[in-house]
Amino acid sequence: MQKRIHVVAAVIYDQTQHKIFLAKRPSDKHQGGKWEFPGGKVETGESAEQALKRELFEEIGIQATHYTPLIQIRYDYPDKHILLDVWEVHQFSGNAHGKEGQFTEWATRSNIDAYTFPAANVPILKAIKQPSRCLITPDFSETPDFLSKLDKTLQNGIKLICFRAKNADATSYIDMAEKVIEQAGQYGAIVTLNSPPAFVAGEHGNHLTSHQLMQDLPRAGGLSAIITSASCHNVKELKRAEEIGVEFAFLSPVLKTQSHPDNKPMGWKDFQTLVSNVNTPVYALGGLGNDEITTAKQHGAQGVAAISGFWES
Repeated sequence: MQKRIHVVAAVIYDQTQHKIFLAKRPSDKHQGGKWEFPGGKVETGESAEQALKRELFEEIGIQATHYTPLIQIRYDYPDKHILLDVWEVHQFSGNAHGKEGQFTEWATRSNIDAYTFPAANVPILKAIKQPSRCLITPDFSETPDFLSKLDKTLQNGIKLICFRAKNADATSYIDMAEKVIEQAGQYGAIVTLNSPPAFVAGEHGNHLTSHQLMQDLPRAGGLSAIITSASCHNVKELKRAEEIGVEFAFLSPVLKTQSHPDNKPMGWKDFQTLVSNVNTPVYALGGLGNDEITTAKQHGAQGVAAISGFWES
């Protein structure tokens, strides 16, 4: 296989963080006529960050001042193989515009799926929809004042919740899930349902355990409720999660945890190696919290998933 072309791309947010800057590829170029996230090839001797800043100035006239890694994508077109190194640009100076005559536009987050992108960009669209923190709830049957504590956690900015209750029967789980979905909706947060999988009216997704993930399941779009996420512990499970089209996955354990002290942690190096095998947003899980988000992103993670690390923190 020919060497991969290392390319940087930027998801650039406006000051409100509600719009994203897009550029349209010239019709005479590879994937011409499609929308893209600005960027370009990493030159010999450049770091990805250096290339990002140079390309954004040359292409759209801005100086990136605050940026963080989002996702790395390995994609094979018939005529070329690329490593797409994607960054989020939260702050910049200058006026973003098409310096090379390309058509540009600020797209709203809610409408971005209406644009046509190169196939390699599809994982970016998944990644920009997911926050850097995902709360996995403790068992509500063992947690006094569960909904009150959930409300405090939502007030702290949690926007993604995996509702987990290992010890609840199906009836109790569904009843509480409806309350959790309603409460989360008041804060604009998304809920995925786990243990047991169950259909609950409203917008939500289902989370698969690693055992459920490896069963003979239809693709995500064919289920009554969308398979939003899955728990993974190795490369085989990560590839399966990617195959069925999950929006994101959990990979654990990264560090040692109090709840599973006998499980050997993989550490950040092995986490990064495993994540590099898939083009799916992956949350680091296991012994983590707010303090590890930056480290997680530096090692290829979408962010951090946690129970005690985020619960009423």
